[in-house]
Amino acid sequence: SRELAQRLHDDPAFFGRVCLGIACWSRQGEFLHTVAENPRTAVRSGHKVSKSTSLVLLALWWAMTRSRGIVVMSATAGHQLADILWPELVKVYHAAPAPLGGQLSEDYHRGLRFAGGRRIFGKKVEETSPESFAGISSPNLMYLIDEASGFPDALYEAARGNLAGGGKLVATSNPTRSGGWYYDAFHGGAAGWKTLHIDSRESPNITGKEPSVPGL
Repeated sequence: SRELAQRLHDDPAFFGRVCLGIACWSRQGEFLHTVAENPRTAVRSGHKVSKSTSLVLLALWWAMTRSRGIVVMSATAGHQLADILWPELVKVYHAAPAPLGGQLSEDYHRGLRFAGGRRIFGKKVEETSPESFAGISSPNLMYLIDEASGFPDALYEAARGNLAGGGKLVATSNPTRSGGWYYDAFHGGAAGWKTLHIDSRESPNITGKEPSVPGL
């Protein structure tokens, strides 16, 4: 129905539950809602708070519900993309309750492609120039940047400039540096960002206030 399609478009947590079989815990759902409502979202968190799963969920939500939706995934360290984020996307894709369609590669360079130019792919920092990071054209573009605390300012500026006409940028990290654009998002540059802090001790596996989540 039109109502269902609209809710899938507007609500990534609902999309995750219906299309991917992922039930979000409370702070994870808050993160997804914040991304849906804001052009730029920065999240600082500890380890094991479902960050990688959330980024994968957002990538699939965006590419599957937007005309010419394109998602670029990146991270400061190449192994984060190759060994964690992309394998998580492959796992979530195959575990979906119904086939998601498209053409999925185990290699993040080729990525996941759907009809109509919609796709998700990864770019390693060490393989990427600011020109190539900004040289991606779509009316519906999303950048997902993990380990953002050490992510090069030049690549961030290229992405930000490429989103002038719309789209979204999501940055997640452990806050490991006291400078750079990601640090500024929580301090001097906060006006352009919606920011969240998710403490590892808030995990439902620790608090017992929600159903536990394997792996948290």
